[in-house]
Amino acid sequence: MSSLGKIDSDLEKAITRGDLAWVIQTLKDGASPNAVGKLGYPLISWAVVSKASVEVFDALIKAGADIAGSSLEGKKPGVSELAVLFCRSDICVRLSDMGYFDLDSRTRSGVSFPEAYRHGDAATQSKMESLIRSLQTARAIGGSVGPLEEAFAPAMG
Repeated sequence: MSSLGKIDSDLEKAITRGDLAWVIQTLKDGASPNAVGKLGYPLISWAVVSKASVEVFDALIKAGADIAGSSLEGKKPGVSELAVLFCRSDICVRLSDMGYFDLDSRTRSGVSFPEAYRHGDAATQSKMESLIRSLQTARAIGGSVGPLEEAFAPAMG
């Protein structure tokens, strides 16, 4: 467990509530996008776990959140693993576009991305299947021109 200062604690609350304006304001006021929250996760990881919007995730990235270091040296799952485990297709797409995620990703227990998404409800499974098809298509053609969500909008719909 960590001891957050008030401004970092406010950022954690803003992420939990999914309040983008509050997230942006706390970051402007000096909150650290790399702070570790009350449950021991870096706040960028907490944005994935708490189901915050992808815009909240983007604001943390823009403010300098460290995706590569988000696993706390292997003691906790990293952002990519959490995105798979929590069926966050929106975050998987962002991470893929940023070069931090691919179809060959596996959790620490050896579960592959295509296997892990099957734990969600029917709507989530459908989104994740579309994401997998999009990532496979992007890999086959050597990448997309823009973000996968835009380049493959018909497949994602």
